[in-house]
Amino acid sequence: MLVVFLGLASPIFGALCHAVIVRWLPERLQLALIPVAAAFGFIAVSLSMALAGVMLPFEDYALALVTSLSFSFAYTILFSAVIYDSPTLALSNAILAYGDAGMPLDDIKAFCLRHPFVGRRLGSLVEMGVITIDDDAYVFRGKVGLVLQMSALYRRMCGLPGVVG
Repeated sequence: MLVVFLGLASPIFGALCHAVIVRWLPERLQLALIPVAAAFGFIAVSLSMALAGVMLPFEDYALALVTSLSFSFAYTILFSAVIYDSPTLALSNAILAYGDAGMPLDDIKAFCLRHPFVGRRLGSLVEMGVITIDDDAYVFRGKVGLVLQMSALYRRMCGLPGVVG
């Protein structure tokens, strides 16, 4: 159980440290800091456990490190999607900005020209039922509002504007 704790607590602590520090970094260093924050998280949680008198065998540390690295890689992918222009996030925010009436088809064409990767994602979102076409407008129907709110909260926590798109 302690392996699971170390494997999960260290990337969470590293991600929180990264989120606090990233607001003061130039954009070119924001992704580069993630491995440093992940290593810091693993070392800090490991040392905290050792100071509390909890020592693990080498194999447990290795397993916890692999788990921690896996979550850190997932965080890297998530962070790059949140910080840069994620097609799904940009498209969802743009359609939501039009309210209940939805985004007119002509406006979506102009939006797709400004965001080159959105076209493919639009088809996927329509296929999944997250977005529907009603009366010549794309309307957001998905249940991903919480994900969008969490993304906006995380962007603000990193010192970035809350909405992308």
